[in-house]
Amino acid sequence: MRQFCSLVALLIVMILPITGEGSSTKKVAEMHQAEGLLNEYFNMLEGGNMPGILNLLTGPMLKTNENVLRNNQGYAAFLRNRYRHSSFIITKYELIEASRAMVDVVIILNTQEEIRTRFILAVEGGNLRIYAEEEISTVEGNNQ
Repeated sequence: MRQFCSLVALLIVMILPITGEGSSTKKVAEMHQAEGLLNEYFNMLEGGNMPGILNLLTGPMLKTNENVLRNNQGYAAFLRNRYRHSSFIITKYELIEASRAMVDVVIILNTQEEIRTRFILAVEGGNLRIYAEEEISTVEGNNQ
């Protein structure tokens, strides 16, 4: 009986690291969570919700955009006009480390302009945030 209990205890200790249970490291989102974050981001862009956008950013993305989002009230109107009726399609999702993922998207503006963009998402304080954004290429008129 003692050997059986020892075997069960050993199995539990071995299984916990495999399943991630008991690990204090927060893993970055799965694709559906990344899609939810980006959907929220694009809704805020379309609405010109600058405080909301700020809450979704971290790292270099926050550093680059914080001043204009906090101090340029005319920027909200620009965002509403630019992203009105926009949509996006995720074309690639890749986990790049435990707390970061790379997400490639095609942003469609006014049904005529496509912008290929790569987002780096990161977990910060238990929440998924946009860490960086890089335009991959721009294609006019849906020509690829």
